Amino acid sequence: SHTHAATSHRISTQRKLAFQRKRVAAAPSIETIPREASVTDSQVIGTLSAAVRAVRGEIALRNDATHHRQRAHLDGGGGTFGDQMIQSSTTSVSIETEEKNVQADMVPLQQKTVQKQAVAASASTDTPTHRHAGSALSSEDATDKVLSRAGLRVTATDGALASGVVTASEIDSKFPKGQTIWLTFSNKAYLHFAQNWYLSVKDVGRQRQVIIAALDPDSLAVWVDLRLPVLDFSAFGDGSDFRGIGSDQARFRKMGAMKVAAFLSLLELGREVLVSDVDSSWLADPEPYLRSVTSLDIGVTTDCLSREADANKDGSSTRFHPSGVWFCGHNPGNTFGHTFNTGVLYLRPSARTIEFTRRWHAKLLAPTDDWHLEDQRAFNQMVEVRLHPVVAAPSSADGSVILAANQSIWLMPLPAGKFCGGHTFFVQQSSRPDDCMHVHVTFTEGGVHGKLWRLREAGLWSLEEDGYFNTGRYLTLVPPQLPSGTLPSARVEPFE
Repeated sequence: SHTHAATSHRISTQRKLAFQRKRVAAAPSIETIPREASVTDSQVIGTLSAAVRAVRGEIALRNDATHHRQRAHLDGGGGTFGDQMIQSSTTSVSIETEEKNVQADMVPLQQKTVQKQAVAASASTDTPTHRHAGSALSSEDATDKVLSRAGLRVTATDGALASGVVTASEIDSKFPKGQTIWLTFSNKAYLHFAQNWYLSVKDVGRQRQVIIAALDPDSLAVWVDLRLPVLDFSAFGDGSDFRGIGSDQARFRKMGAMKVAAFLSLLELGREVLVSDVDSSWLADPEPYLRSVTSLDIGVTTDCLSREADANKDGSSTRFHPSGVWFCGHNPGNTFGHTFNTGVLYLRPSARTIEFTRRWHAKLLAPTDDWHLEDQRAFNQMVEVRLHPVVAAPSSADGSVILAANQSIWLMPLPAGKFCGGHTFFVQQSSRPDDCMHVHVTFTEGGVHGKLWRLREAGLWSLEEDGYFNTGRYLTLVPPQLPSGTLPSARVEPFE
């Protein structure tokens, strides 16, 4: 009876398999579907989905048939169990391969449909500012989008003292003697950041002192067209956002050497140089403050995460260990913990500064086994020689200027409360905007996009298209009144 039941079920299963084969044969592949205008991608996807279901049905029926063939064998049916398993396995593999091929045909159509739906949704939006593409923009596309809608427009009233490609000697001849050169470096991926940086310099009234060093042909052409003075480093030729450049550290180190060479050429002409990264914004003119410190050779920002620890120059605060605090260990008496960030560099053309910068440049060009060596790392390696325990420079009574680089230069770690890093400004929000002269978008995830949104949410992004702030409807929030009377003082935990 078992054999008869298995035979009957096998006949029934074979009929079902024949029907399923007809369904699979009738379901057209991606190559056989006519692509007339009347056939939509959704219809094609629906047809292919039916083909996938048919193939899956055949797989299920074959598995069922295999089970009953095995039962028939155990009840006295012909053939060997191994033969049946090999035949079943081979057939299943071929069918599963066919299913994968059909599904692979569906993927690009599904992606295309999603993109079309996103474009259609954005086209129906009343406010053009809020349109979004179907997928995340690349760094290059994001730059192009910003520049096409709200790119920088430099007018004659901005009063550039030179325009087009210039050399260091031409800069020196055209700029008034004693005037500080404001320098930054620009490439295609960060071109919108460089333009935003320029507008922040313009806001503090120093745009006539700006020099742009272009690192690729695209950015060189843009700055020349804007009639601003440009140092031509386009032979470097990298317009990327430098993410993933770790696979070519020698090239990244070469870029650092070119940057150091740029301000070395100005220092050797007797020029003060203020260098800052494009992923930053100037909120106030720092020159009066920097000029008030007469004893320094080089000023540099830090990655210090505490304004209070940074300001503890005399070590009198009981909140902090007298030996130092990680990232803030650059005060007199500290024995560890310094981290300098070359996002802002203020260089005076002293003999000590020029000699240090020449050695810095040579270090970046020399062969090395240090895979991670780049300009900032090289700077830190040089200044930390005999840095600890930290010693104040001879003429620095308050400890704001220290001896560094084997006591060969007078270095000023720029105050964290005035030159604000991304952690204190955006994450902790411990730095008041009206106290900061400069904000650098460090400690930020998301690459170029994350940096842009950090600046935008802080009101430090100036490349907004017309209508961004006055088009659309907004929710207005009236904050509650602050409690009256004396507020409780902050609890301060002493170090001991």
